Formats: sequence, structure tokens, C-alpha cells
Amino acid sequence: LETPLTPQQRKFVETIGNSSDTLLTLINDLLDFSKIKAGKLVFENIDFNVKEFIWNIFESYKLQLDSSRVELTLDIDDKIPAYINGDYSRLTQILNNLLSNAQKFTDQGKIGIDLSLVSKKKDRVRIKFEVSDSGIGISPQKLDTIFEPFNQGEKDISRRYGGTGLGLAISAQLVGLMNGRIWVESKPGEGST
Repeated sequence: LETPLTPQQRKFVETIGNSSDTLLTLINDLLDFSKIKAGKLVFENIDFNVKEFIWNIFESYKLQLDSSRVELTLDIDDKIPAYINGDYSRLTQILNNLLSNAQKFTDQGKIGIDLSLVSKKKDRVRIKFEVSDSGIGISPQKLDTIFEPFNQGEKDISRRYGGTGLGLAISAQLVGLMNGRIWVESKPGEGST
């Protein structure tokens, strides 16, 4: 992509790049899924700046959505400590999975990222990370299975929107291993949180 290319060559190379990224994501998801199932996943606990962390994720998706009809918003509770200790990369992975789904299923409207302090006791803090969208939503009968591996809601979701159905399953398992809780609230045609 960094060399002179004809428009047709550029299109081919961009397609190759996108396909490679998709394949890499699939391979990484399968490896993570296997590590979790085998009990071999190790968490890294480091101190990191919460606002800087979420701002980086926000900016990444903001760039992707700039040319779309979707507005991205961010709201951070002032009571959240500046620094927390945890696995920065796994938390990034979870939020990327949630935001990727919100982006995939929202053609127009809004995607929101909201962080709020749930509790703070000595050296433990609980933060609610909320990703909401005004997308297609999920039918009530599919809500109970949304975090199951290889589940993509309706039968035509995979064909229409792509994906493997592993992102939310991995996110749910990672959240559980971090002593957290993940859930979904949704109405068809109105969006999901």
C-alpha cells in the first residue's frame, strides 16, 4: 500500500489487507478461546490511566465512524480513580468486541461508551463499562444465548454481517475470569446495551 499503485491494484491490495486482518482476528479469537477452555489464559495486572485508556479506544472508533451516519459519544464518571490495576490488553479486547458489534449492527444513529463507578473499597474498584447503540437490536428469545460460542443471534446474521460468533463468548469468559459480570439489554429495532 505504500508504493505507487493503479486504482485497481490499490483496491486488490486493500482487499488482501482487509481479508488478512479478518483472518488474523479469527485465528486470535480461536487461540484465546482455546486458552480459556484449557485454563491457560494468564492475566497481566498493571497500573494504567483509565481516562487515557478509554480515550484511546474512543479515538480509534471515532476515526472509523467519522464518514458514517453514526455518532460516537463518551461519558466518564468523575468519581472513577485516575489509575486502576488490571489487564489493560484484555479489557481493550472486551471493549473492542463490544464496540465492533455496535458498529457492525448500527447503520445510523448513535453508539455510546459510558463508564461509571459502581463501588470503591480500599484497593478494589468496580467500574461499569457500558456500550450502547441504536442499531438493529436482538430479539428477546436470543438474549439468553448471545454470549454462547459461535452464536450470532438470527440465522442470517452471519451471512449478512459476517463474524464467527466468538467475540461475545470470549468477552463473557474474560469478564467472568476477572470476577466481573456482563449482560445485555436490547429491543429489536431500538438497539442494544
